[in-house]
Amino acid sequence: MSATPRTMGLPTATLLVVASMIGTGVFTTTGFLLEATSDRQIILGLWATGGLLALFGALSYAELTAALPVNGGEYQLLSRIYRPWVGFLCGWASFIAGFAAPIGGTALAFGEYFSRVFPNADPTVSATILLISVAALHALKNRGGARIQDLFTIAKVIAIVTFIGGGGFVILSGDSSEPTAPQGTSWLAVGTGLIYISYAYLGWNAATYVAGELKEPARSVPRALLVGTASVTLLYVLLNAVFLYSGDPSRLVGELEVGHLSAQALFGDNAARFVSGLIALGLVSTVGALTVTGPRIYEAMGKDYPGLAWLSHRREGGGPWVAIGLQTAVALLTVYTATYDQVLIYVGMTLSLFGVLTVAGVHVLRRAEPELPRPYRAWGYPWTGLIYCLLMLSMVAMTLHQQPKASLAAVATLLIGYILHRVVRDSPHSE
Repeated sequence: MSATPRTMGLPTATLLVVASMIGTGVFTTTGFLLEATSDRQIILGLWATGGLLALFGALSYAELTAALPVNGGEYQLLSRIYRPWVGFLCGWASFIAGFAAPIGGTALAFGEYFSRVFPNADPTVSATILLISVAALHALKNRGGARIQDLFTIAKVIAIVTFIGGGGFVILSGDSSEPTAPQGTSWLAVGTGLIYISYAYLGWNAATYVAGELKEPARSVPRALLVGTASVTLLYVLLNAVFLYSGDPSRLVGELEVGHLSAQALFGDNAARFVSGLIALGLVSTVGALTVTGPRIYEAMGKDYPGLAWLSHRREGGGPWVAIGLQTAVALLTVYTATYDQVLIYVGMTLSLFGVLTVAGVHVLRRAEPELPRPYRAWGYPWTGLIYCLLMLSMVAMTLHQQPKASLAAVATLLIGYILHRVVRDSPHSE
């Protein structure tokens, strides 16, 4: 089998990180956080903490991927660092919880915001058309898909910066209102709220999934991860400050369409519809980014396990079309069956565990393979990785207490993945 051509550059890798991160989470999560506390400073502190955690995780991922620059992200890394079955479980969990479910949730959010602009448009139909169109684009043409993806991502960032600037001007020109009914802070609920925020920050590791297609991956991957993550963190904190100070925060409690409601309070109904259109446009790039990155994991699994070889089929000049099609089919199933909050908790819970294993893998690999060339070494090692692991495990523990059903779903996913591995483990590389 011929090697995958390295056609992507640093700008595309960085924009892929940005596009993967800025999705539905930032426009919805604050509504859930306000159920735990009405203190604006605490909520903004949580968003900053989430960004710092993502940055600490990116430092570790950058070291691992610079040393092992192949497609597949955590699947390849965990298989190499621990055991093939650990990587397989992560690949399986990534398929369901890391990509298919978030793509479905993002597409449905696109449909909801799109219907704010065109009231006669059915959100589910709009979501379906988006998923099929994006899948076809990235399955058939790699270069063309990357260019369009970059353009949508740049447009999304410009729209968010414009909203922050305009909203900030309106807020600073008037009086920011305080909550009408201040409530106490439930710190257990706040801890669980960090799982919501971790969902909003998903995608900071996106460049690791396409490392095998990047030019100069040892240089490109660390820069893309760190620059992309730091940029999005700044945007998230500023954007949520605009949300929280656009009016009385109590009106946002438990609401999904935080972006639309804030724009409505700041600029009026007509401007709110325009902002909703910009948000919908931005969500297109998120769906595209996840459609690019996820199938590279399943493609790598197909190359390692003969029983899954069909996942590695590519069209010349295009992406892994079978993997893209399968992921899109499950995403469509999510659109028609799941609710957003169910997706959010389940995804955050499941992927946090593999994030911890991967970050801890920096220490394991340094001990197991000290002579492995490392073009980049994680800043702050081992403390940045240790802080990441401890805080993520604390969030998981709080979620176990607060959301037991999501925990059972995560355990069921891993159990199914382990059984599936036993079925397909006829590769000479598996154990």
